[in-house]
Amino acid sequence: MNIALITGASSGMGAELAKLLSREDGIDRIILVSRREDRLQALASELDKPSSIIAIDITKREERDVLAQYLEKEQPNISYLINCAGVGFYGLFEETGCEKHINTVSLNCEALTAVTYLALPYMKKGARILMLSSASAFLPQKKFSVYAASKAYVLSFSRALGAELKCRGISVTVACPGPVATDFMNTAYEGNIPAAKKKFCADCKDICEKIYKGAKKRKKVVVPTLSMKLVHVTSKILPTSLLIKFLK
Repeated sequence: MNIALITGASSGMGAELAKLLSREDGIDRIILVSRREDRLQALASELDKPSSIIAIDITKREERDVLAQYLEKEQPNISYLINCAGVGFYGLFEETGCEKHINTVSLNCEALTAVTYLALPYMKKGARILMLSSASAFLPQKKFSVYAASKAYVLSFSRALGAELKCRGISVTVACPGPVATDFMNTAYEGNIPAAKKKFCADCKDICEKIYKGAKKRKKVVVPTLSMKLVHVTSKILPTSLLIKFLK
């Protein structure tokens, strides 16, 4: 039985990717992981494949143990691991609560790393890992300093892990979208999304379809929009000290 394991599945891109996976012929069951059990149950009712719900906070070690015990008991063949859980908060570093910064690093870096480590023993040749990073990973960003740094970690970790797992026949794709119309944006900006961000905000379904196609093709990095591709190229050409002045 081929299993897909998705974190951050209760909303946004995680939920949309779960729907795409549920239409995949090679997937028999989907494990949905998130804190919000009610949303997971609602999503499960929409999927075309059977699912298992694990309502845990993956930033907490004792709750990750629940996932570890489930995997040890079930011994699933994980053909897809999608690390979609993430958070970020907009604002000057000093004016944003320290707990928010710690939560960002804990979820975006520590939890992602831990879940990947837990899942790998159950992945065989041909399996795929999809990591959700961000175009913010390409260079430091004022008022998003911790978030951008955490996503740079995801990008670097994913590229290195992909090189390590090549000998096992397991591919790692890291997705780097720009702003996407999801609950993340409202949380990050506390409902006051800047006009410039709204202008570049992409449709969640469209972005997820592009990212999913990239993972199926085993691409190493997927930058799903032209505007963010330009950011990626520019970040390699121009000095960071110059670019950071224009990022708000």
